[in-house]
Amino acid sequence: MICRLVPILFLAATFVTDATARSTVANVLFTPMREAVCNSSGECTLDVSNDLSALVEVCDAPRAALNWNEHRKGALLITCECECTAHENVGWLVLAGKNNSPIKIQRYTLGKTSTVSALLKKPKYISDFMASHPVCEDIEVQKVQASVFVSLAKQPTGDENHPYCFYPIYFIESEGEMAVMTDNPLDGFGTLLVDDGVGPQEQELVLTISQWFFKLN
Repeated sequence: MICRLVPILFLAATFVTDATARSTVANVLFTPMREAVCNSSGECTLDVSNDLSALVEVCDAPRAALNWNEHRKGALLITCECECTAHENVGWLVLAGKNNSPIKIQRYTLGKTSTVSALLKKPKYISDFMASHPVCEDIEVQKVQASVFVSLAKQPTGDENHPYCFYPIYFIESEGEMAVMTDNPLDGFGTLLVDDGVGPQEQELVLTISQWFFKLN
């Protein structure tokens, strides 16, 4: 792992709501440098659990992180981590606008945090809190190689010896658009992971974080 310093912001958990119920983030503070962890593949993560209390509150989870891939500028994956065995998490994929177009934000149901470089090793088992669990299906190297981000969803198997398994969630870019894909028909091959339940405060918070991130990186 490579540690590098990046600029990052602090956000206070104070919001101002106007008459139209649109919320804005108040008290945006800025600190010069924070330490991000990047692997040799250019995948970086910055744990902001102790810095962005407003984001942790929206996550409804103890941990939150900013994730980006240095080979794909203008893309940010904000993830929450429940630190629970279910790994039922949420996250926001944010794409910077091109040619003065607006920033795109989409909320997703996510799983356990992982990296492209880790999945390229085609692991047969994924470590977990209590024990390791097998992957549900062979990991498709071509889809991993095409991915900007990945996550690992957990599901029951009905097998007493291996009651759970993990399967990959791929974030793949094609023709300028980022799509989430899986090989699991139970989640509609990824389509059912899209979560449109983003409230105005949540939208404003994610937008503010993203604007600062794209400005500083």
